[in-house]
Amino acid sequence: MWRSAIVLIILALVVGIFGAIALGSYRRHLGTKELRANLEAGRSSIQPLTFDGETLITGILDHPSPPV
Repeated sequence: MWRSAIVLIILALVVGIFGAIALGSYRRHLGTKELRANLEAGRSSIQPLTFDGETLITGILDHPSPPV
């Protein structure tokens, strides 16, 4: 009598632990998938609206390179 009750309790604990691990893994997968989708949606290429070659050259000439 006691033996079968103990076996049932242990079996319920094992099933509960495996169920919790499976549920956690599933939820983590969904959360990661959603996070990656949000990061991909927020990614955009940053390009200047205009390009001025004079500003680029004067900016380089105004800041001399450090000695090597």
